[in-house]
Amino acid sequence: MKLWLTWITVILFCAELSYANIDEGDDDDDSSEYGVVEGDIGTNCTCGVANKEDQRIVGGEEAKRNEYPMIAELSIQGDHICGGTIITKRHVVTAAHCAFYPKSLDPLPKYIIDVHVGIHEVRGERAFQGGQNFGIEEFITHPKYHYKNKDHDIAVIFLDDEINFNPHNVAPACLPVGNEEIIGDKLKVLGWGLPAYRAEDGTQVLMKVNIKAVTHDECTPIYTNYNIKTNICMHTQEKDACQGDSGGPLLWRDPETNRYVLVAATSYGRKCGLLPAVNANITYFLPWIQSAVSATDPNQKTCAKLTS
Repeated sequence: MKLWLTWITVILFCAELSYANIDEGDDDDDSSEYGVVEGDIGTNCTCGVANKEDQRIVGGEEAKRNEYPMIAELSIQGDHICGGTIITKRHVVTAAHCAFYPKSLDPLPKYIIDVHVGIHEVRGERAFQGGQNFGIEEFITHPKYHYKNKDHDIAVIFLDDEINFNPHNVAPACLPVGNEEIIGDKLKVLGWGLPAYRAEDGTQVLMKVNIKAVTHDECTPIYTNYNIKTNICMHTQEKDACQGDSGGPLLWRDPETNRYVLVAATSYGRKCGLLPAVNANITYFLPWIQSAVSATDPNQKTCAKLTS
């Protein structure tokens, strides 16, 4: 049993983060005030916060424990398979392909998947400590998703119980309002996994990297099925998402709210860090995400910037 579960973990199309040659140019993207102090415009509920206290992150690779409280983790019998992002007390956004066996539309049994929030380590003696653990009541994948073209690679997980929110370790990401201008900006990518292309083992702790949102023109020549409506293209040389942690967040800091907004979910790519990567566009899928939330628990509300 353990053997085939490990096999699933190794070959699932999930992307884990590659942190080759993180340079000092990333320092300014981790200001101690980002996601901490309030911006000029508020949000309808607490979201997109970061925990940095008096510690300034200066180009390091490891995220501070619970620095980004919106991160969620999916695992099978202790084997990490995918990342995700908390959007309500009972909903997590992730990639659709995380719900299926590799290269198929045969769903993984939802009862074998655990969802962890508020954790930092996924391997070693302290794996999954200090967090909250949930089962899956429903794994809702987009009806247009197919593994062959990898499009519409988005899903919403409905948890079997409510998350206990605490902004110091577990809180939702803000969702976009639709007018975000992210091209040319660096997005914060989070996950557990391979430290480099073709590495054998993933990392023990949550990692972070800043990757630039680029125009569709950088992805369309490489990926035949790239969709300019449903996808966002990301590329920073030698910094990327790689095999093992798809579904994890790409966060954009809204300068008006100073809060982190979930603008994309990691989907797929080639040769981690060498070529641009493809990610699911949350703004495009927002109506579908909101529909999935209201259909499963209409009492749950997502958070976003106040627009009036």
